[in-house]
Amino acid sequence: MRVIIDAISDKSRHLRELAMKSLEKAVKASKNNGLIKEKLIATAANDKEAPTRSAALSQLKKHFTKNNTGKELLPVFEKALSDSSYDVMSEGIKGIAAVDPKKGLQLAKQYENEKSSTLRSAIFDLYSEHGNAEKHDYMISSFKKSSGVDKLGMIGSYVNYLKRQNNKEADKGLEVLEDIARNGSPWYVKFYGYQSLSGMQAHYAKQTLELETKLESLREESKTQDRTREIADTERDLNAAKAMDKKIGDLLIDIKSKETDKNIKQYIK
Repeated sequence: MRVIIDAISDKSRHLRELAMKSLEKAVKASKNNGLIKEKLIATAANDKEAPTRSAALSQLKKHFTKNNTGKELLPVFEKALSDSSYDVMSEGIKGIAAVDPKKGLQLAKQYENEKSSTLRSAIFDLYSEHGNAEKHDYMISSFKKSSGVDKLGMIGSYVNYLKRQNNKEADKGLEVLEDIARNGSPWYVKFYGYQSLSGMQAHYAKQTLELETKLESLREESKTQDRTREIADTERDLNAAKAMDKKIGDLLIDIKSKETDKNIKQYIK
């Protein structure tokens, strides 16, 4: 394991990057995690090669920010935001988000207009996990600017974002997913649109079952306690969940009925 640790600061860039990619076992088995962290911090700050700096930041986030740890790494990640490489900046955003999501949201805002797809993707992922409704317009705009593989990777994050929002925002997001399912290109991006809509429908179907169970329990409790307000709120949420479930179901039926792409049709029979 010591060989891997020493290789982090080797003269060869490729060996340095290989060592960092091989740290999993070393971190688990080594009693020298402090040394590993120090070497990664030094590499992130001083290495001449951007891919190596980026790899060091990635490994710091992966191995040293778990379970609400890593506050001491915030200056390292913040420094990365002033790097000349978008890849390094992106890892900085990811690292800050892992340690302090609130701070990540604050800092990411100033980079929303950067043209880099790598940085845009990092901000998009941050917002998908921690962003509120105010970030929705940015996410839609960012999504539309992306293409091909980048867009494919963003769909799942966008669906996770929508699942955390209220029905008004989710309804707005359905228009985005519908457009992908109807007009996405190439065909596998389009297919992801179908899967995303199905995932959203499953989300509301599950929500419906949970609310029905909750409502049944509240009605039982109301025999001995006043649960009028809770019952009314739950009935409202239940009706909204059912409406969304039905809306997405009807939408999928319509899209499938008009589908002409043979690649898609073999999967949606």
